Amino acid sequence: MSDITVVFGLDMETDVGSWGVEYRGVTEGTPLLLNLYRDKGITGTFFFTGESARLHPEVVRGVANAGHEVGCHALYHETVGDPIFDIPGVRPLQPEEVPFRLKVATEWVTEALGSQPVSFRSPRLWGSTAVCNALNDLGYVSDASYPLYYYEK
Repeated sequence: MSDITVVFGLDMETDVGSWGVEYRGVTEGTPLLLNLYRDKGITGTFFFTGESARLHPEVVRGVANAGHEVGCHALYHETVGDPIFDIPGVRPLQPEEVPFRLKVATEWVTEALGSQPVSFRSPRLWGSTAVCNALNDLGYVSDASYPLYYYEK
């Protein structure tokens, strides 16, 4: 029997993605997850939006201090990549807006963490060529967005 590897990634954003304004999941749920992960010997990557990291830097540091990776999940929970389907009331960023927004998101997560994240995941997992190019320029080494195989420089 071969070993099985499971990768745990968590999106650290408002309670209802693009529609919520509260961070109770981040502030109240994260400590519970950290305890569970510690008890089960699990590590994961926690993808913080820039806003979430800026508003709750103590949670970012708690995640890192518990031995988990902190990644970036865009500035707000916004569509930075190419939409795969329409969401009423949600407008994607224009490709020319993406580099600036990801730069600011990276700065805010870096400020909270104390070092630059190297992993990224787009909200809704929707990537794009603009996202891939911006991440490359910012020094990211991992993008957990979908579908990565489709995009090229």
